[in-house]
Amino acid sequence: MYIATFRNANDFLAHAEDSLLEREVANSLILGIAKRLASQPDFYASKPYLATVEDGDDLLLAALMTPPFNLTLANTDLDYTDALNILVDNLIDHQWSIPGVGAPASLAADFARIWQEQTDAPYHIEIHERIFVLHTVNPPQPVPGKLRLATRADLPTLQTWVDGFFKEAHVAGDREDHTEYTVHRVSQGDFYVWALPDGQIVSLAGKTRPVVSVISIGPVYTPPEFRGKGYASNLVATLSQHLLDSGWKACSLFTDLANPVSNRIYLRIGYDPVIDFDQYGFE
Repeated sequence: MYIATFRNANDFLAHAEDSLLEREVANSLILGIAKRLASQPDFYASKPYLATVEDGDDLLLAALMTPPFNLTLANTDLDYTDALNILVDNLIDHQWSIPGVGAPASLAADFARIWQEQTDAPYHIEIHERIFVLHTVNPPQPVPGKLRLATRADLPTLQTWVDGFFKEAHVAGDREDHTEYTVHRVSQGDFYVWALPDGQIVSLAGKTRPVVSVISIGPVYTPPEFRGKGYASNLVATLSQHLLDSGWKACSLFTDLANPVSNRIYLRIGYDPVIDFDQYGFE
C-alpha cells in the first residue's frame, strides 16, 4: 500500500478517474472538482492537494483539496483505515493545513477522528448532507414565472443571494470571494433564475461539476421572503429537465439534512437518495 501525490489534476484523474466513475454520483464532487482543475488549472487561487492511496493496481482512497475549502475524500473499499492513516501521515509530513473534511459519512467521521488523534485538533460537525440523483422529472404544481439564464444585470441581487447561500451552507470564504465566484458563474452561463411575469427574480439554481454522464445542480437558493411558494421546486425541476434534454443521463445534488423542506421538495420532483455525506471542521 502506498500514497501517490500529483502536481496536476490530469495526472490525478489518470490514476483515479476510472475507479471513481464506478460510483459516479457518489463521487461526483471530487470528480467534478478534479475535472474543473484539469480544464481550468488557475480556477482556484491556491495550490491544490491531490493524492491517491493505492494497493497494487487498486485505488483505495482519493483525496483532493483546494484551500481554503475542505479536504474532499472518496473511497472505493470499505476497509480504508490503513489508507486513511497513510493519507494523514502524508498531510502532516508536508505540513498541509486542513480546515475541514467532506466525505461519505463514515469516512468523514473516521478521518476527523484520526486527524484529531495525530494533531490534537478538535473537530465539529459542520453539516450533514445527502447526495440525490434524478433520471426522470416529476413536474411540480406549476407557479407563475419561467426559467431563464442569469445575466450580468442580475449580479447585484445574485451576489447577495450567493452570500446567503454560503452562510447557510457553512462554506468558507468572505464576501469578496463570493462576489468573484458569482461573477464567474454568471459569465460561464452556469446560473439560472426563476423570473416572475413582471421580471422579478425569486430563486437561483446553478449547473455545476459535469462529469461523464452526470451533472450536478447547485447552488440552489431562494431568499426567505420568497420561500414556500413553489419557486425553487419549479426552478430545479425545469432546470433538471433542461439538462436531461441536453444529453445528460442524470442530475445530482446535495441537500442539507437539517432542512426537511428542501429534502421533501427534491423527492417529490424525482430525486432519489444515494449516500449521506458529512462535512467536519477542525479548530
